[in-house]
Amino acid sequence: MAKKRGSLRFVAAVTAALLAVSAEAAAKKQPAKTVKRAAPTIQAPQALPSGGAYKLVAKVPGGVSCDPYVGAISADADSGRVLFTDRADKKGYPASVTKLMTILLVVEDIEAGKYSYTDRAPASQRAISQQPSSVGIKLGQTMTIGDLCKSIMVKSANDAAVVLAEYAGLHGAGAVSPKPDAKPGQSGEYEAFIARMNARAKELGMANTVYTSANGLPPEKDKRGKALRDFDSSTANDLLKLAHEIIKHPKILEWTSLAKTTVTDGSGNPLELYNHNNFLAGTKDTPKIAGCDGLKTGYTDAAGSSIVLTAKRKGRRVIVVVLSSAGRKLRDDNAGRLINDALGAVSDW
Repeated sequence: MAKKRGSLRFVAAVTAALLAVSAEAAAKKQPAKTVKRAAPTIQAPQALPSGGAYKLVAKVPGGVSCDPYVGAISADADSGRVLFTDRADKKGYPASVTKLMTILLVVEDIEAGKYSYTDRAPASQRAISQQPSSVGIKLGQTMTIGDLCKSIMVKSANDAAVVLAEYAGLHGAGAVSPKPDAKPGQSGEYEAFIARMNARAKELGMANTVYTSANGLPPEKDKRGKALRDFDSSTANDLLKLAHEIIKHPKILEWTSLAKTTVTDGSGNPLELYNHNNFLAGTKDTPKIAGCDGLKTGYTDAAGSSIVLTAKRKGRRVIVVVLSSAGRKLRDDNAGRLINDALGAVSDW
């Protein structure tokens, strides 16, 4: 009887061992479970410079600049995932950031074979009447399309933006026909280009953007001081959509990455241009962001300071937009924090 009980215990032990080995083998055959990591988030400023409120700090009547900004957003450029958003659908004035749409349309024209970078575009009365920044082109003088593109992306030249817009209005997609004996800028080409800017914005889903100029300057006024048009207006979210399209064009990034460059001006002389984007390596001011290669800054008294910033590090690109901040330092402080946080977030994926 004792021998029988011992045999049963032995059989039970062997069976348990075999079951354990079988379970272990089965477990090894199962595919490893994928652990989904939560999407990184970037926190909004805990202590705003204004003491916790988004305060209007306009330098002129009708201005929209705020402390710390009207709106801001950051995103992973590859996936489109938004990493940070704060009042990103609030409207502000983009100022010279407007030139990103101008350059996009010009480059799309050239890529479509409408004209070339070596073509020369003439300056009209409208062009030479623009406020600085400028390349100082004079009435009737010409510059190459390539040099004009560099001029608006590096120096943010307002006269160059108008020259490009008028040339594209005559020779680009949906070009108007020049009127007989018309001087540059007198055939409705500029207005046609502005219409194209708004049509392209609509195609990109920029539902809260309206363009009224090619350079982002405040509206011109009549003799009685009445504005002849509205301000260009947009949101941080819309400008992010534009930036996603801009970075598809290496030629634009080639220009926006330049801390300085030289072009040939309308008189045939070399003209040095310096970038206003302080995050680029080679610029005079701090801070610098490793891998930063664009995109565009903007400032007017009414608009405040804006920036569309992008950087690529370890193969991952991010985009940051800060719209209508009360000052350049405040803008750059927030943009710098956001882009460093964004680069850190995507590097953890």
